[in-house]
Amino acid sequence: MKLEFIATLANERVRLRFVAMERSLRAKGCLLPIRVIPFDDQTFELPPGSEWWRDAEFFRWLETNGGNANAYMRRYLCLAEKNYQFIDTDACFLRNPAEALASESGFVVCCSSWQNPVHTVTEASRLHFRRRSTTWQRLIFNSGQFACDRAVFTLDELRRTMQRPEIRETFPVSFNDQPGLNLLLLESGVALTNLTLPPHCLESSWAGDYPEYPHRYWESREKMPYLIHWAGLPIHRPRAIDAIFLDYYTPAERGEWLQLLQQSELRARRMNGPFRITAKKLRSALEIFTKGNDS
Repeated sequence: MKLEFIATLANERVRLRFVAMERSLRAKGCLLPIRVIPFDDQTFELPPGSEWWRDAEFFRWLETNGGNANAYMRRYLCLAEKNYQFIDTDACFLRNPAEALASESGFVVCCSSWQNPVHTVTEASRLHFRRRSTTWQRLIFNSGQFACDRAVFTLDELRRTMQRPEIRETFPVSFNDQPGLNLLLLESGVALTNLTLPPHCLESSWAGDYPEYPHRYWESREKMPYLIHWAGLPIHRPRAIDAIFLDYYTPAERGEWLQLLQQSELRARRMNGPFRITAKKLRSALEIFTKGNDS
């Protein structure tokens, strides 16, 4: 696979996450352009080498024909492109993706969602996967990171396929475009390669799989994932592995991150009742700031 660009989905709310992701990419020597799909109209100033990627016609079609389709589905735009790496903003690169994927082909992911596929299928879409294979879990993936060397659909084909009842059934799932994307790939017939499964067997790319800093899991470069993804992890619960993205922040940006931690903690308190360990969690975050990769 010869990557031509990196794609992501962002708005002002995740600007700080984007900063770390973009800097990690450049730090690993990847100079490919970044196309940023706007999640909404709340955009921000992008660094050199990045640009907003808008397809007004497709976005309008989603709003008009997608029923309860959510803005996360704008990333489906990638399915009509080729030679790209899509990555969520809550991720960092550990290696240059252009080098990591050079020998791969087709649709490639590096995630361990097969361990817990609950967020990648609906009750109905699971049946479609089970009809394809008794080991259907190996066919699903997290929609926050994937790469492909070919256009899976044209935009017209994508719109027509999304109108199929089995695809439209996934649309009402609030804030989750994953079942639809997984089913679209299944229906396309394009083969999926998951680098965490044989023959590659890379270690997990999900930050939640590492209760401590992951040095001992990554002693062999051949088994280290080329990215790490904080998908679904609440930011008010600091982890040692957070040092990976925190190291890309300036002191001022670290201050911003602490403010986000406090805001997240307050939201969790309102939703789940009073917390008595806020100060402890913030102290843990500060320790991560100061220890960096020696955590």
